[in-house]
Amino acid sequence: MIEKYNKTLRLFSTDRNGGVSHPPYQSLNLSYGVNDIAQAVTENRKLLKTRLKIQTLLSAKQVHGDSIFITDQNVIKDIEVENFDALMTDIPGIGLMIQQADCQA
Repeated sequence: MIEKYNKTLRLFSTDRNGGVSHPPYQSLNLSYGVNDIAQAVTENRKLLKTRLKIQTLLSAKQVHGDSIFITDQNVIKDIEVENFDALMTDIPGIGLMIQQADCQA
């Protein structure tokens, strides 16, 4: 199925290198759900957007449920939606980010 979208779909995984967060969250912490400075997380997310060449980053505050957030044209700025565990879009330029573990930081 992914082959059908190979010109428009990009998958990525990050490590913790290349960001601005200070210990113990160093350096590329992308989670607002820990005690890192929010400005550092925002800057780290900007760095990620630049590296991925995306305009908007949509993330989810996951709850271990089965709700899916489907984006529309109204998503024009970076947001983190609450109470969703999956994200979908058909709009080019929007990055969808989910965490792979609640203990990401």
